[in-house]
Amino acid sequence: MCLPQGPPVTPPTQKGKDLVYILKIILIFNIVASFAFIFVTNNAFSMIFSLFACMILWMGYRQCNYCFMILYIFFIFSNVLESFTQMGTII
Repeated sequence: MCLPQGPPVTPPTQKGKDLVYILKIILIFNIVASFAFIFVTNNAFSMIFSLFACMILWMGYRQCNYCFMILYIFFIFSNVLESFTQMGTII
């Protein structure tokens, strides 16, 4: 092949397997919450934003990539910030 394969990947430890399991639980909870979010806010764009964040979390879960995890944290933080600003305008 013309593309280099890179170094061989070491097998994950038990702690790594436990963390991947926790990521799977967070992913399932986030998918359920994003579908419930549309009924609470009546805003389809917020649900699409949440599903996009779920997709990024899924990519990080499948590849165990820290870059996707940081991007996911950024999306969740911006969603929380948006919710706080909406609550601020209501109060």
